Amino acid sequence: MLGCVILLGVALSLSMFLVVRKQTAGQISESLGTQADRATETIQRRTRLLEDTVRATSALFNASGNVTPQEFTSFLGHILPARDGADLMFWTPDAEGPVDVAYLIGKMTEDSSVFSLETDPELRGLILTALSGRPTTVAVLDSSGAIPGLGRVLAVASPTRRRVDGVVTGAAVGLVGLNELFQIATNERGGDMVAPALRVFDPAEPETSLYVRDHQPSLELTAMVGPVTRRTRLAIGDRIWVAEFRAVMVSLPPALALAPIGTLLGGLVVTAMLAAYLNTAQRRAHDVGALASHLERINRELKLRVDENDRTAAALSESERKYREIYENAVEGIFQTSPEGRMLSANPALARIYGYSNPAEVLAALQDIGLQLYTDPGRREEFTYLLDLHDAIHGFESEIRRKDGTTIWIAETARAVRDPRGRLLYYEGKVEDVTERRAAEELSRIAREEAELANRAKSEFLTNMSHELRTPLNAVIGFSEMIMTEAFGPVGQAEYVDYARDIHDSGTQLLNLINDILDMSKIEAGKKELMDTVIDISRVMSSCVRLVQARARFGGIGITVDLPPDLPFVRAEELSLKQILTNLLTNAVKFTPEGGEVEVSAAVEPDGTLAISVADTGIGIAPEDIEKAFAPFGQIESSLSTKTQGTGLGLPLAQSLVALHGGTLTLDSAPGEGTTVTIRLPADRVVDRVSQRAS
Repeated sequence: MLGCVILLGVALSLSMFLVVRKQTAGQISESLGTQADRATETIQRRTRLLEDTVRATSALFNASGNVTPQEFTSFLGHILPARDGADLMFWTPDAEGPVDVAYLIGKMTEDSSVFSLETDPELRGLILTALSGRPTTVAVLDSSGAIPGLGRVLAVASPTRRRVDGVVTGAAVGLVGLNELFQIATNERGGDMVAPALRVFDPAEPETSLYVRDHQPSLELTAMVGPVTRRTRLAIGDRIWVAEFRAVMVSLPPALALAPIGTLLGGLVVTAMLAAYLNTAQRRAHDVGALASHLERINRELKLRVDENDRTAAALSESERKYREIYENAVEGIFQTSPEGRMLSANPALARIYGYSNPAEVLAALQDIGLQLYTDPGRREEFTYLLDLHDAIHGFESEIRRKDGTTIWIAETARAVRDPRGRLLYYEGKVEDVTERRAAEELSRIAREEAELANRAKSEFLTNMSHELRTPLNAVIGFSEMIMTEAFGPVGQAEYVDYARDIHDSGTQLLNLINDILDMSKIEAGKKELMDTVIDISRVMSSCVRLVQARARFGGIGITVDLPPDLPFVRAEELSLKQILTNLLTNAVKFTPEGGEVEVSAAVEPDGTLAISVADTGIGIAPEDIEKAFAPFGQIESSLSTKTQGTGLGLPLAQSLVALHGGTLTLDSAPGEGTTVTIRLPADRVVDRVSQRAS
């Protein structure tokens, strides 16, 4: 038993030693990675300064068509000491004939000197490449004859152009020594643990080194963790290099050196700690793998972006030309204004809108937009406030003064343009003259308000009049019915009974008309509320058919009902549904001649809606009269309509009641071919028979 415990302790101690060894390697790798990232960033910053110095020199020549060597010397005499960028700067004018000399100035010199390019063919070739018009060229030269002992150098060359026509006028070249550039990568220590060696090479030629600073790895490092390296990416101009850092010296803390002995003494206690450590190590390994995958994906994306940038540069010139054409010929006004309110640019359309003859006149006149342009100076403050808050606005409408003093309304759509650091540069956008549109909208608003007022007055008038008429009509209908039925005894002459029946029928017809008017008034006023219940649509349809059956038989018209046995229930107001179906059936019978047919059917459609159709073989309706049929009190002239009396409210009322249920009412008709009216109730109003019975 004791032997097993000892063996177990020894095994656990050896395992822990291996884990500690792996952890030590990870710490060394992490320390090396931190130092490599820091050194890479420092190198990149130095090379960007070199590129900025070359660009600044090119910008000097671009801004000034003719630059003398004295101006070149004075300009760089201020830049080079202030910037930790170039060690040397060359400038070569694009003169006719061979390019043999260049003007040279160094960081530590005050005056420029003439340098013969025949002594340095590589530098001469780089300058010729820049003079050919290539935007930026990066190269590594084996030596520079400019200053002996400078050694290998990194050179960045850029052409200088005339701003007017873009013609190349010369070339600017900046040099920095590779030893000085990369020395910073190995001067700093990553704590007290790692001292790195450095090798820089082109990934296309990995065997050829651009720069090497090497040390022999210490025996302690080799024995403990083996080789530890870290590679980073150096992007300089249009060139990509790889910096490979390698840990060559390590000094372990005492705690790490004594870890194996502590493991042996820990024994079984280390066994419990080992499980937790292995779990932590596994999570770290997973995170490292995920990070590696993420970095690989970023590298692929960067490569794609580089390729895209190349294509974008090729299309830039064409895009600028097209933009200028659009800018000059646009119908809408296009502008740029400063945050302080000064007009920076304007196209011809903007000048026309503001009443000026040309854009130059606009720029000269409008120095304070808030006071000079807007009739309400506060609009400019609101304009800038919204842009600062949202970075973009659309349809910002304001009243402005034109040059001649007249006022118009404009709509502005603009955005705030910022630099990479988020600082506001200017506002840009477009302007549209909306004076006519606003006038039309104002007329439309007034007309709409007048129409709504008239409609409300009409509805209120009809409602009041209908109530006033219905009260005496109820008395007329009631008393005529008493006379017609001789409720209090015989009335004598039989003609009185017939007269009473005529009074009763006319009063009932007038009461129905008043009720329809009341319903239409409630719907138009938005006061009609549905009392929904779950109803058997088959029963309701059969009931409505029975109401018109006698009239159909009297006119010699047949009515057929085609309802499936499993027709579902619906959730609706039963009174309104009966009113809808009765109106449709009454119209079908009314406008169908003797011997015709009326068919009533219903079915559930594939989307779950319930479709109810009333089709007749009547006289039909011409396409141009269908809209009139849906208008309240609309009457369509026909041979049958002159024989039948109607209010013209049946179809509009039915359509309004169907709409209140969320459904639709459609009418298909043609003269001489009959009419089919279809009601569709939405699926959420259809109730399955089985579920309804179960509930």
